Amino acid sequence: MWVEGAKQRADERAAQMDKTAAPDLAADRQQKKQRHTNRGALPGYLPRIHITVAPEHTVCPCCRGPLHVIGEDLAERLDVVLATAPHWLAG
Repeated sequence: MWVEGAKQRADERAAQMDKTAAPDLAADRQQKKQRHTNRGALPGYLPRIHITVAPEHTVCPCCRGPLHVIGEDLAERLDVVLATAPHWLAG
């Protein structure tokens, strides 16, 4: 009998924990969605540096045939460069 009571209490605790954990998960999902919504293209006046990363060898290691480009990934990244100002000293 006492085993049945312990099982019932454990089930009640699990149900209570599910009720309290569900809103937290929903809030985390909502916060993650909001954080990524403001990403857009960078302004056109910013300078761009185009870097093409090519493989070291353009020959297939198995059949020795030439490798062909089948697609590409593009990414824009904003790097912040701090401005430096000269310091003047009266001599």
